[in-house]
Amino acid sequence: MSVVTLQITGPADSGKTDVANHIATALAPSRPYYLRVDAVRPPHPNLRLSRPLPLMKNARRLLVDPGSIYESVSEAIGAIATIDPDAIVIVENDNEPCFRAAYPYHVKCFVLAGAKEHDVFRSQKEVADAIRLTMEDTGAFASAVFGMEAGPGDSSILPATEATPATRSANDLQDGSEVQEFLESDIGYEIAGRMRLKDPFQAIIESEMVVLNDAKRPWTQDELSSVKRLHAHCTAMNQRLERHCFFVPITRSVEEDRNNRYSLSNTVVRLTAAAKNQPL
Repeated sequence: MSVVTLQITGPADSGKTDVANHIATALAPSRPYYLRVDAVRPPHPNLRLSRPLPLMKNARRLLVDPGSIYESVSEAIGAIATIDPDAIVIVENDNEPCFRAAYPYHVKCFVLAGAKEHDVFRSQKEVADAIRLTMEDTGAFASAVFGMEAGPGDSSILPATEATPATRSANDLQDGSEVQEFLESDIGYEIAGRMRLKDPFQAIIESEMVVLNDAKRPWTQDELSSVKRLHAHCTAMNQRLERHCFFVPITRSVEEDRNNRYSLSNTVVRLTAAAKNQPL
């Protein structure tokens, strides 16, 4: 199947749907499909105002139980592939790890609408505590990174576990040599880099594109300093892990956007074109 999937995520009110519309403009004359995925967790209703999406070929909202999100998203994308094998599908969802892990999206896009450094980055003590928790409790790590939840009514991918004498934790590694060896590996380096960010921003580590959305209001100097530090952090990680992540601004002028090689429009076009050469 040669369907190309593009995920858009980010904090609430960051402008994810606006970015989806902007991307649809960039992809013209192709018209992408739009899928808004929301989790249902009774008894809390999931209410959301609908937005006009005239540039989409088809737009729908998918309400899913967290325990079946993997199957539900795959089924919805598969249904689109059946009727349009060359479709581009934009999947928008809230900033929850279960959504990010639900499907092997070709392009992951994170929308950032300004955030101060203390909101984005953990302190050194918080980083150390987060890494320690990761090594002591793999269940907590899987829940934070993949959205796997133990217990009835949820994914049940993770069994409920109890600590046993055979369970080995970071506290058992008194000299720290094995911890250091682990952190110097690629997976350890990625985990440590992820833990430097607070939970709402960890999806940036997995993203191919970070959209800097200042369309709603100008950013403060503190927010500009934050994104500069964030860009440096991601650049260092991507060089080590041989990945790519583009930080791109959202512009108000379509003409200005198209004339800038590193704009949102042109970055989307390049990434989707590359993805079409590597179908799932």
